[in-house]
Amino acid sequence: GDKAFSEAYFMTYAGRNQDGQEVIDVFAGRYVDRWERRNGRWGVVLRETVHEWSRGDVAGRTPFPIPPSEEGSFAQPIRGRGDISFTR
Repeated sequence: GDKAFSEAYFMTYAGRNQDGQEVIDVFAGRYVDRWERRNGRWGVVLRETVHEWSRGDVAGRTPFPIPPSEEGSFAQPIRGRGDISFTR
């Protein structure tokens, strides 16, 4: 066919200063897209953005700890073509 549908989740983080404190705003949602093939090329013809939730919190300075039971369970990020996303 020449039509397809997809859904992708996203989270956006933005920092700001509020009354001398660093605040992190988080916006989470979904893109619900309708795709069409025209002249042999696929493209998004309609995108709906769904707001799931959002919040703003004073930023902490301590990194979120990975539980010892989960250490080694996650791939580490690599900037560039060495990243796992390039492995097919």
